[in-house]
Amino acid sequence: MACAFLFSFQYGLNDLIVQKAEESKESGSRSLADIDADIKKVGDTIRDLKAKKSAKEVIDKEVQKLLAAKAEFKSVAGKDWDPKGNNNNAT
Repeated sequence: MACAFLFSFQYGLNDLIVQKAEESKESGSRSLADIDADIKKVGDTIRDLKAKKSAKEVIDKEVQKLLAAKAEFKSVAGKDWDPKGNNNNAT
């Protein structure tokens, strides 16, 4: 039962990521710097929520935002987002 739930959650999450990436392409791409800033902001939010021991559902919602932002970054930059930096130039 838990596996079925996790599979459906992952499947839905993948759909959301693809949808957000497509919306980004359609609406005109944001700059890499803007996307990078959003990724860092959402990452900080997730860390804060975890430190406060927030509900899993709240954290999961922010994780979905983070994954969508990373998918947008990859669609614009042509590479994965790098947590060490070097994200403001496409390859």
